[in-house]
Amino acid sequence: MLDIVLKKFHKKINGIIQAGAHIGQEVDIFLKYSDSNIYLFEPNKEAFEILKKYAIEKNIFIYNFGLGNKNEKKTLFVSDNKNGVSSSVLEPKLHLKYFPEYKFSKKIDIDIKKFSDLKGIVGNFLMMDVQGYELEVLKGFEQKLNNIDYIFTEVSMVELYDGGVNINDLDDFLENKNFIRSHTSLVSNIPTGDAFYINTNLIGNQKYFFYKLKSRITKSSIFRMLNSFRDPKKLSYHLKNKLKNILNLES
Repeated sequence: MLDIVLKKFHKKINGIIQAGAHIGQEVDIFLKYSDSNIYLFEPNKEAFEILKKYAIEKNIFIYNFGLGNKNEKKTLFVSDNKNGVSSSVLEPKLHLKYFPEYKFSKKIDIDIKKFSDLKGIVGNFLMMDVQGYELEVLKGFEQKLNNIDYIFTEVSMVELYDGGVNINDLDDFLENKNFIRSHTSLVSNIPTGDAFYINTNLIGNQKYFFYKLKSRITKSSIFRMLNSFRDPKKLSYHLKNKLKNILNLES
């Protein structure tokens, strides 16, 4: 979905800010659609060392700290998978159920800073991949959130991480800041996915009410049930796990 929204709005983007850049999986997509400045924030030192390869690009700036609502030290729960993908400052909760192949055996100290305190960063497209910490990142923008027109973020309908924000609370917070969720892509077999929010000042009333209705539908149980049939292999895998759990309970 990131490809879709960048292709549609790239001419209106004056800078890209990514909280949780990891090793730069999205950088090539950013470069494909935008020649504006790209600011990448990644607190995990090991992932950051790989991310540094993009520093040779003249319009890419990288920072070895995370974004949040306070300037502080935090503990990062680091996953054992793929250079620490899915690591979070929040302790894994239902993530261990939905992704049992992921283990979090290491903890490290990282720096967190408020975006509102940072100087010289100009961009109106924000991407977040912070594993449940999205609301704290947004709060740390303070008045600078007024400069953001587009937000692309991971969303979850369950508490994958302890204290992680769910999609309902994220919708409410962003609506109070003049954003509406216009696009949603949920994984077929788990209650998580990606969402795209647009500043309501950029759209008319007709589109606003359309997106409002659409965003509500995508949270409904009926939509989620129909969405589960998008990928038969994942559906089969999910049903087998459910059956296995039921049989284990009965035994």
